[in-house]
Amino acid sequence: MIIVQTPLRISFFGGGTDFSAFFMQEGGCVLSSAIDKYIFVTIKERFDRKLRIGYTQTEIVDKVDQIHHELIRESLRTTRIDGGVEITTMGDIPQKALVWAHLVLLRLVLCMPCIPIWER
Repeated sequence: MIIVQTPLRISFFGGGTDFSAFFMQEGGCVLSSAIDKYIFVTIKERFDRKLRIGYTQTEIVDKVDQIHHELIRESLRTTRIDGGVEITTMGDIPQKALVWAHLVLLRLVLCMPCIPIWER
């Protein structure tokens, strides 16, 4: 099992100006700060080939294409994991209070290949 803890950020201004499509044309400036609240992502092997995804909802599916959560679905596609895994995301504050989707995606992609069963 892998458990990843990442501090949450608050953007004061400039959110989105750090995307290359924008700052290559207009320049960019972002002011943000980490706070003492965290998001946690856990990834563990399942006893079967199903995919269990836990966030504000719970999904149990047979194929990656059946996952409704876009970021988790695309993270699984990127890392070529097609079954036998359980992923949960949780945070110190509600997901709707701050946008932390980018943190979920980053943590998933970075830590998925760390488990030996997923080596290709």
